[in-house]
Amino acid sequence: MKKKKVFYVLFLWGLFLLPFVNLAVAKPNYVGIDEGDSFIWRTEFNKGPYEDYWIDAGYSDSYAENLTDYLFDVWDIDTDVEGWKVVILEIKSEKDDVYKSDDIYWVDYLYNFYESEVGISDWDREESNERGDIIEYDEDLYLDNTLWSWGLLKWFLATDVNWRELANNLEDEMDYWNEEGEASAEYRNYFFSRIHCGISTTWNPEDTSETEDFESVARYTEDGVLMYYEWTYDGKTIWEIELDGRFLYENGWWLIPLIVIVIGLVIVPVTIVSIVMVRKKHRAKKEGVAPPKKEKKPEVPSPTAVTPAAVTPSLEPPLEAEAVFCPMCGAQVKGGKNFCQECGANLKE
Repeated sequence: MKKKKVFYVLFLWGLFLLPFVNLAVAKPNYVGIDEGDSFIWRTEFNKGPYEDYWIDAGYSDSYAENLTDYLFDVWDIDTDVEGWKVVILEIKSEKDDVYKSDDIYWVDYLYNFYESEVGISDWDREESNERGDIIEYDEDLYLDNTLWSWGLLKWFLATDVNWRELANNLEDEMDYWNEEGEASAEYRNYFFSRIHCGISTTWNPEDTSETEDFESVARYTEDGVLMYYEWTYDGKTIWEIELDGRFLYENGWWLIPLIVIVIGLVIVPVTIVSIVMVRKKHRAKKEGVAPPKKEKKPEVPSPTAVTPAAVTPSLEPPLEAEAVFCPMCGAQVKGGKNFCQECGANLKE
């Protein structure tokens, strides 16, 4: 009976924990974000350079303006916006689809989207419970989504993207269509190695001899989060998106050796001085010489009043001078007298 109770308890606990186990298994390894994650990007959007392209291509100012407005409307870009914020609400289970005879896996996620026109503060919610997706890396699929003019732009990508392969495929595609352009894999330094983290493109549409190059740079974190994106025409920025904290992410590894150096500069001198002092004391003991001691200053007593010693009065009578006789008359004269009291003779002659 007791064994049955134990079995039922374990069975109920297993049912209770089963949903949590399923949630943990549902996230594939190519997904780097988690539920509850929040991401902030600083943004800059300018219509002027894109209008310049259409004008260089031979269109009127008004037509160039209309074409530019259309592009910004399609992408829902507001030039007054200075910041984006995305909060991940939920990550769905993995799905699969058939694409060019290959099985492509992806994961949907739900998010809230915010915009700010005052830096990266004072957020306004623009969208709630919106759906996005993270698609596992497939060279054909990612190539189709990487454009010659503006490269690859997406908030979140798979963590297993082969950037070098993608750049080579894009260059091959440009060559196939006789396009003037190039692509290369972006990388960031990490200690003594390089980590590929994105793709950069250069492309000249060659509509007329007046058109200049479009250039793009897209860099991602190891978790597949957009770290930096810039799209330019003739060197002028059209779109720029930068993840908050990008500098620390790309250069934070310098802090480790820097901290080690600072600690070394403090510890090494102190250690050397301590070793030298210990050796001196040890050597002095071996030679039988006591280490020098600090001389103490003699203590000076504080001045005190000196009381004169009391004189004890004598009880003996004072001694009398010896009696003298006058040589002239023979009379006795008291000691200490110079003349005879009887005859007046001078006693000192």
